[in-house]
Amino acid sequence: IAQIADKLDLKKNVVRVWFCNQRQKNKRLRFAAGQSS
Repeated sequence: IAQIADKLDLKKNVVRVWFCNQRQKNKRLRFAAGQSS
């Protein structure tokens, strides 16, 4: 994550929060897909 932050010139915690958000979004999408079937 630190390397990505360096490349994108972002703060480490910003990148970490972004990854957490992506993970939460994926979980929600998977849960929603499971509910609809």
